[in-house]
Amino acid sequence: MKIFITAISLILVFSYSCSGTASGDGYDGDCQASEIPEMRFDKLPADTVGDVVTIQLYRAKTFRKALPCDLSEWAAINPNVYSVILNEFLDDYTPEHKFVALRMMWSMSYNDNYSGDGFYADADDGTADFSGDLELIPRYFTVDGLPVEIDFGNTFSDGDNARKPVSPLLVEVLRNVIRDANRVLPPNQKIHSIEVISTTNGSHIAGSNHAKKSALDISKINGSAVFEPSLHDIVAAMQWAFDSELHIRENFGPLFKHKTFADGSRDNNFKVPGHFDHIHISVQ
Repeated sequence: MKIFITAISLILVFSYSCSGTASGDGYDGDCQASEIPEMRFDKLPADTVGDVVTIQLYRAKTFRKALPCDLSEWAAINPNVYSVILNEFLDDYTPEHKFVALRMMWSMSYNDNYSGDGFYADADDGTADFSGDLELIPRYFTVDGLPVEIDFGNTFSDGDNARKPVSPLLVEVLRNVIRDANRVLPPNQKIHSIEVISTTNGSHIAGSNHAKKSALDISKINGSAVFEPSLHDIVAAMQWAFDSELHIRENFGPLFKHKTFADGSRDNNFKVPGHFDHIHISVQ
């Protein structure tokens, strides 16, 4: 069923194509740029009558037609990524997830296909704001003799850069994971650079570990977006390495979404939307 609905969503995307582009540098298409979607949970439209496929198709069309022009344009330009967001929403058809989907689409439209600017669903009641000495993530790590460049992106909602003071544990875990991932990757897949697009910058819900200075999002590896198929093995090596870290809390990405609690137990199927386009990690 999920594969079938994906095909439906792709058809819907191409049928609404228009011109122009939107990126992390701002919107330059023919539509008026929209503001970050307001936090509201409007009642969903009444369903049509029919079987499951008919109802899902109707829901997909209704959602697509109601999009602001700039988000509709982004969906037309990025059909595969749009269908991931749409299918997650159709799988959890609630007003809350509709809002999450709109926020992710807005973020991807204005943040070079990064969905976490304005993300709503990552509050963590089990962690506290980090209150110790803070540390800047270096612009380079040298691990096993190999230099690895750390680039820092800007988030559109606040125009701020990701190189902000964070928990030293976060810096340590990032360094360890780059080292450990590179030790298992073949020579032609070594990590030479990553882009951290968000630490405390960007728009985050109260209670997010980003706001607590203990989380970061990786949006690019070796210059390519995390969701690119060519990065699958590298992303997998990094996520498994993050899971091996003693102080890992959240490890959400394209491969899996794991959350480790203070007592050492782990939820290996943590329910949180998104994270197909970046690796989000936090420490504890």
